[in-house]
Amino acid sequence: APAAMEQVLRAEISSAPAAMVQMLRAEMDHMLETASSKLSRQALAQGAELTAVRNSIGATSSCVKAMIQEESAQRASDDLGLTARLNAVEQAKARIAGLEELCKDSQRA
Repeated sequence: APAAMEQVLRAEISSAPAAMVQMLRAEMDHMLETASSKLSRQALAQGAELTAVRNSIGATSSCVKAMIQEESAQRASDDLGLTARLNAVEQAKARIAGLEELCKDSQRA
């Protein structure tokens, strides 16, 4: 009986390292999976953040473009208004000059 017991103990002792290695492997695999899924979650979150930043930049850019277009349209409109006013002033000057001539002519006559 003691010999059989010893044999069983020897068998257990010799198989212990294999069981230990298997347990450690399982533990390491679990840790790697956890780390990997955590990293992929972080990558997804960062991807979403980047997309949000890109969208924000796009929206800001569109807004700035619209403001620039509005400003240039306003300036063009202002320029047209100024040109019209200058033309009106020139016409008024011409009329006044014409009236002055008429006055001089009527005084001479």
